[in-house]
This record gives sequence, structure tokens and C-alpha cells, in this order.
Amino acid sequence: MQRIVVILFVLLCLMPDAVSAQGVSADFQAIVDGIYEQSGDDSTRLAVFKSAIDTCGSNKDAEALSYAFVRKTAECGAARNLAIAYMYAGYFSNNNGDIPKALDQSFKGLEIADSLKMTATKTVLLLNISAYLGSLGDHDGSFFYIQQAQDVAEESKDYANLIDIYYNIAIAYIDQELYESAIQYFRKDIDASLKIGCTKTIEQELTIQSLIIKNALKLHDTVAALEQIDYVNSLMGEIRGINDANGISNYCISMITSNIDAIELMPKRRDEYLRNCKQYLDILRETIDSADAKILEKLAYNPYYSRYLAVCGDYDKAWHLLEDPANFLDDDGYNMAMFEYCKGKKKYKEAYDYFWLLYRDNFRRHSLETAIHYEKSESRGNYERRITELKDMAQYREEEFKIEQKITAILRHGILTALLIGLAVIIVSLYYLRMRTRLYTKLKASNEQLLTANNELNTQREEILSQTDEIQHQSSIIMAQRDTLSTTNAHLLQSISIARDIQTAAMVSSEKLCDVVGENFIYWQPLNIVSGDFYWCTKIGRQSYLAVADCTGHGVPGALLSMYCISMLNDIVWRHPQCNAAQILAKIKVSFVKSFVFDEDEQYFLDGMDIALVIINRDLMSLDYAGAKRPLIIVSGGELQELKPDKVSICHNPMRKDDDNFTDHSVTIRNGDMVYAFSDGIPDQFGYDDGTTKFGSRQLQNILTEMSFFDLPAQKKIIESSVDNWRIGAFLAGLSEIKAPQLDDQLLIGIRI
Repeated sequence: MQRIVVILFVLLCLMPDAVSAQGVSADFQAIVDGIYEQSGDDSTRLAVFKSAIDTCGSNKDAEALSYAFVRKTAECGAARNLAIAYMYAGYFSNNNGDIPKALDQSFKGLEIADSLKMTATKTVLLLNISAYLGSLGDHDGSFFYIQQAQDVAEESKDYANLIDIYYNIAIAYIDQELYESAIQYFRKDIDASLKIGCTKTIEQELTIQSLIIKNALKLHDTVAALEQIDYVNSLMGEIRGINDANGISNYCISMITSNIDAIELMPKRRDEYLRNCKQYLDILRETIDSADAKILEKLAYNPYYSRYLAVCGDYDKAWHLLEDPANFLDDDGYNMAMFEYCKGKKKYKEAYDYFWLLYRDNFRRHSLETAIHYEKSESRGNYERRITELKDMAQYREEEFKIEQKITAILRHGILTALLIGLAVIIVSLYYLRMRTRLYTKLKASNEQLLTANNELNTQREEILSQTDEIQHQSSIIMAQRDTLSTTNAHLLQSISIARDIQTAAMVSSEKLCDVVGENFIYWQPLNIVSGDFYWCTKIGRQSYLAVADCTGHGVPGALLSMYCISMLNDIVWRHPQCNAAQILAKIKVSFVKSFVFDEDEQYFLDGMDIALVIINRDLMSLDYAGAKRPLIIVSGGELQELKPDKVSICHNPMRKDDDNFTDHSVTIRNGDMVYAFSDGIPDQFGYDDGTTKFGSRQLQNILTEMSFFDLPAQKKIIESSVDNWRIGAFLAGLSEIKAPQLDDQLLIGIRI
């Protein structure tokens, strides 16, 4: 009878398309009624229903049959069958694009499965709900329900479903760039596979190795990333152990990306990493051809092959693929390849557009996490350096103790030797006294000489003991002085930290600066906690004022001078709002010189500050600038314009009596222009491969030009990475054990008009 019902259903699926929706629904309901009439128990009805589903010719037919079975089972069937019927109805509704309806049916089935403790059905329903929510873009809800599925499957030890659950959770963590968590779940996936007898876990194992690379790159651990890339490249022969073509594809494109990133980290090995990319592309090509997986050609091979060609500089071949978007399955692959192509062709505006299409969501989500990581990494570095210092001190103390032990042992052996010699002399003397009376006088003299020597030894021993006591006393004094110095150092550091808080309070935050001059970023790196470099801003009427200054010195002296200069700026600008930038600088210099007293011998206070002062009027779209040894950079449409400063500082110069006047520059600005002002800390930073080459103004200008199209948080990260890579160059080249030290306070501010 079951076979008859299935045959009827197959005939129904072959009916002409002209049958109305209402008629088809009635026919499916008739089939379900027949299943219930011909089958005596619920388990048989469910089995016949599943067989009928397998014979459906389309998802529409399967959905209609599922809903007919739901209605009939709700009237007179078992609750367990109803939970499964809801699961099928939700599944086929999702396949037909009606996700809200799929969620409604799945939640109904979940409620029944939960009340009847149907753990396997509950696990599948939770997985389906997670997938449906993910399709709607509700990633938080999707992750919540897949975690629920994990809890149910782990409690029931359902390892077959746990394999899919662990894999999907790992993929979700990869999308969030939480690679350590993804690695943890891939390892759980391996354990679950082994427990059900599956020993082929090479895909998960190789994926873990590639994720270790991504995690090291995320943490900016350059050395660890390069070492891991070299290690994973050595495992290239194991890729063919992956049975799944998709698995081989995912692993190959991950390693192609890693080797291209390695070129940026170690340009000297560019040819080696490009060869590795070509080998991974060959493996991917071979896999696609053997599996006849044409979709992978557009999804994986074409995007990464065109990216490889752009990195190699073969732009003609790359453009042959890129000129037809039909060669790519999705926008992400096309945008990635176009970004690499435009960057190589120095079309920075177009490169920025493709970069933003690719990474804007990920960048916003992870920028704060990256900043927190930098802070934690720096704290961990300070902690490890302190532990190393303490270990060295402990080793030094241990060596001193060993030396003291050796001296004490020598003294002990000397005294014992003297006593033994004295005893031997007495015995010999008595022997000779008895045996040779005629030698009595001579032996007596010898005995007196030995006694004298013994007394001298005792005297020396007492002196040595006295010196030992003195050494111990001096050691205790040194330890007390060390404790005093530690306390003093702690107080000084606390005071300087408070001074930094005061100085930071005097300089507005990036958000406050945004209210004054608009969208901006601030790169500020003091050399010694507090800084001689500072920035200042205010707004009077429709005019926004911004100053970027470098006071003589750094640390506490520079910070004191910077606080005074901030006070002068506030006073002069608010008292003379009608003055242009050059006139304000002239008044500041006059006020600065008058503020310090000179003695009768003409001993002048020669310290001062270099400054770039900008006045922006957004209504008139004009910019007024004057500078004392600090230039102003404006990048408009990829073209850089440098406004040069006067070569005089804000200070008293007895050799120049007529240098109170400054040159005023007035330019027109446009929306989207970038304005940069900076101190000399970055251009004067030593580094590169030899550790002795300055960063230089020319290199800084090139970087500012190239990054001007990026959004401001990205520009700040580019400046940070450029300076850090410059300082670590000699270390990576093997010429230095540490990266080059920071030499001066560093300050750079960027404003987008």
C-alpha cells in the first residue's frame, strides 16, 4: 500500500503546470489522507511521508506535501511526527525563499521537540534556525542558536551533528577575525571526527596552520608570522590529502593571501613567495579540472590568479581577466583583484574605492579590538623586560654569594693548614729535642720563627674577617640606597604621569577637535611620557584655529614649555581674532621674548618652539597659514601641495633682530582635501635596513599622498605601521638585536575638509 501511495504522488508531480495552486494543494492533501488511511501506526506514516518527499520533482512540490502532512498530523497524528513535519516544512520554505515562514515552522517544531526531549530533532532544528537567521543578516541571533545546538549535541554526545556545528562556529569566528577561537573549534571538530571513526582530518589540521598565520598577522607579530608561513609552505605536498575540492580551494587561497602578505613584510624574499603563490595556483587549477568544478574557477581561481598577476607586475594578463566581470562569481573576488591592479598601476583613488568596498565593515568592527591589542602587547612587553632585569639581578647576586663562599673557604683552609703546620712543627721539635739534645738551641730558634709566622697568619685572618664584616655592612647600605632609589623613582613616575594627565587635558581629544576643525585623526607619540610636541585648537565665530607645535626638548622641560605656549595661544588668539596667521605668530614671538628675563651678561633664554598655525573658514572655503620652521601639507585629488614655513623659531635670537615678521599663505580649499601638520619627530626617526637612515620628509610626503584617499582611522594605522616598520628594519635584516629607538616626540594631525 505504501508503494501505491508513492506511485500516486509521482504521477501527481508529473501533472501539467496548468493545474492551479488550489488544486495542487488539494491533491497533496488527498495523498496525505491516503497515507493516514493505509498506514496503521505513526512510524509507518512518517516513513511513507519521507519516501514521498524523496520522489518530489521540485522544492515547491516538497513544500506543498510538507504542509499537507503538517495539517493532517496536527489533527490526528503523533506529536513526535508533527515536530519532524514542521522541520521539513521549514526546510523547503527556506529553499523556496520564504525565510520568515521557514522560521515560523521551525520554532513550532522546536517547541514540540524540546517538550518531548527529542534531542536529535532539536539539534537539527536549532541548526536550521541558525542558518535561516544568518540568511537574514541576523548574525548575533544565528550565533546564539548554533551555540544552543552545540549544548544539546554535546549533552547527548551526538558527534555526527557536532562535526557540522563545530565547523560552522569556526567559520563564524573566522568571519569575525577571532582566529584563536576558530582554531579551538577546528580542534574540537577533529576530536569529534575521530570519535565517529573518521581519521581523515588533514583539511582541519592544515586550516589550523593557516589560521595561526592569520592570527600572527593580526597581532602584528611579524617574526612569528614569517616563521609560520615558511613552515606551512613546507607542508604543500599534504594538500592533496584533502578529499573535498572546496577544502583544497579554501586552503590554497588562504596560503596565496599569506604569501602575498609576506612580500610586504619581507621584500627581500619576494621571488620565493611569488613562486609559492604560483604552486598553490597550480594545485588549485589541477583540482578544479579534475573535479570539473567550474564554479570554483570563477569563485577562487580567477580572483586570486588575477591578483597574483597584478603583484607580479603582469598587468596586461591581469586586465585580460578583469575587463570582463563575468569571469568572477561575486563582487568580493572582483573588488579584491581590482584593488591590487589599481594599486600596482598607481591609481590610488580607484584603489581606495575598491579597498573600501572590500573592508569597510571589517575595518569598523575590528579597529577598536586592534587598538586594545596594541595596549596589551605593550604592557606584556614591559612586563617581560622587567622579569629579565630581575633575573639578571638575581644571577648577579648569586655570583657575589659564590665569591664570598670561596673567600670563606680559603680562610678556613688557611687556618686549618696553619694549625696543622704548627702541630707538625711541635711534634718535630719534641722529636728532635729528645733525639738530638745538641740541636736544642737551633730548634728553639726555629720554633720561635714558626710561632711568629703563626701570629702573623692570625693577624691576617683577623684583618680578613674585619674586611668581610665591612663588605657586609657596605652591602646593606647599598641595598638600603637601592630601596630609596626605587621609592624615589616610583614617586617621580607618578608625578610625571600626573603631568601627562594635565598636559592631555590641556590638549583636546580627537572628538573635541572634530567639533572645531571637522573629521580628523591624531598620531601623538611622546618620547618620555610627557611631550614637548603639542597641538591646540579653538573656534571663534566662523573661523577654526589649529596649531601643531614642537617645543625645544622633550620630557618634563618640553612639557613645561608646551603648557606655557598653549596659554599664550589662548590669550593672543582670543584678544586678536581679526589678525591673520602671520600676525598672530608675530605677536606670540614678541610675547614669548618679553616673558623671560635676561641677565646683565646678555645670557639669553634660547629655547622656544617651531609651529604651524592654520585658520580655516569653511564658509569661504579658505585656509590661512603661517609657520615657524614647520610646513603644512595639502593633498587635493592625489596632488600634494607643500606650504613652506619661515626658517625662524618662536624664540629670542640675539643674532637676528629683525625676524619678528612671518609670511602669510592664503589658499582655497575644496571638500575632500586632506590637510596635514606635523613635528620633526617622524622625518628625523632613524631606521631602515641599516638602522642609521632617517625616515625623511620626502618619504613622509609620498605616504601622505598615497593614503589621502583612505578614511582617517585607516590613515592613522598606516602612519603607525610605517614608522614601526621603519624602526624594525635593521632588526629584520639581522643587523640589530632590537628595533631602532624612538629619538624624539612624534606628532602628526590630519584633517579632511
